[in-house]
Amino acid sequence: MDKSDQLLAVLKADKTAAAAEALRTGTPVSEYVFTSKNRKPFESSWVRKIFSNPLKTSGLRAVPFHALRHSCASALIANEASLTYVKGQMGHHSINVTVDVDGHLSRSANRAEVNKLDDEKLLKSATQTQPEKNRIESS
Repeated sequence: MDKSDQLLAVLKADKTAAAAEALRTGTPVSEYVFTSKNRKPFESSWVRKIFSNPLKTSGLRAVPFHALRHSCASALIANEASLTYVKGQMGHHSINVTVDVDGHLSRSANRAEVNKLDDEKLLKSATQTQPEKNRIESS
């Protein structure tokens, strides 16, 4: 998945800090970004618990951790990313999967695009560029 410039900067700073800590303590640098105090990756059950606790505390409904993928897809689509790009970011094997799972999110964007067809300037421009024989005669 692509990473933003801001995220890359944070990850680079974290890696630099981890390397300095490893050098100071004489331990190897972990291959993982997020680790427990013993430099082992977090257990998935612990991650789910850490994710769900703030939801419970704030009174929000519980959602699966995996739902974050759909939140990411939603944000990309809402920001007018192409479905092809979203497909790649989600790792879907087919654009059909992306459309089936997250494509409904682009319907409001589709409405905005089709509404542009009502723009008189666009309509006038389109009819002026057509050859005479293809123009629709108005009565």
